[in-house]
Amino acid sequence: HQGSRRGGTYVWYPSGSFLYNTVSAAQREAAVSEELVQDIRATGLVSYRYETAQGLVTKVLHVYDMELPENWRPFNGNGEIDGFSLMTIPDMLNNMRNHPENWKPNSMIVNIDLAMRRGYITPDDPDYLELAHSLRVSELHQDWKHYTRLRFGGRDG
Repeated sequence: HQGSRRGGTYVWYPSGSFLYNTVSAAQREAAVSEELVQDIRATGLVSYRYETAQGLVTKVLHVYDMELPENWRPFNGNGEIDGFSLMTIPDMLNNMRNHPENWKPNSMIVNIDLAMRRGYITPDDPDYLELAHSLRVSELHQDWKHYTRLRFGGRDG
């Protein structure tokens, strides 16, 4: 299958996997090359809730990081993106704080998570704890045994 307008080839992963969806979106929307998507790695998830006419909806976003060469620039591969802006993480945080109307809420959440993981938002920030908790909505598990029933740390468990 042909990929972006730059002539790249899409990398295919098992259909329906989170990695597949991530790679596919990166290639379609930003014309990320096959070579660059090889280094995508899962870093966690964020979640949020919002009210709809049908009731409360919870969304879970699986977060992936990918290092890009300093001279790399995205290309609007499918016309779905209004544009791309290159900014430092501190500039991004200031822009989100001062111009939230420019950001989709799910993009803000993912970028706040990035800033926390990279140390740009730290426990010394006044609202750190509230912000950290707000990135993940879930039922509270008071019983530590809950975690012993979960399967994690590989595919064979």
